[in-house]
Amino acid sequence: METFTPIKNPVAPAGKSVTYSVRSAKFGDGYTARAPLGINNKEITANYVWAQLTGEEADSIEAFFDARKGSEAFYYTPPGEIVATKFICTDFQRTRYTGLLDRITASFVKVNDL
Repeated sequence: METFTPIKNPVAPAGKSVTYSVRSAKFGDGYTARAPLGINNKEITANYVWAQLTGEEADSIEAFFDARKGSEAFYYTPPGEIVATKFICTDFQRTRYTGLLDRITASFVKVNDL
């Protein structure tokens, strides 16, 4: 499995979104029973922003994401963390915000498989 090592660290602090998968059953008396759906029912999505990238740097990051097509997992160690985490990149946006520099914003979803 590949490791994502961008030439620069992301500039913006990662925003994190957490979604829990829960199964629920409603009963006629208004009572609802809930239980986690599986042992890894917590989905974590983190958003990263790389700014002031040259075209070559942005091409490198984009090529890494394109090669995995949103389904192949990779390791990445977010800034400030010591241990690499397994992610997939579900989507990214590349924008030009000055004449020569690009920005990439990417959504990483933590992978819980083996």
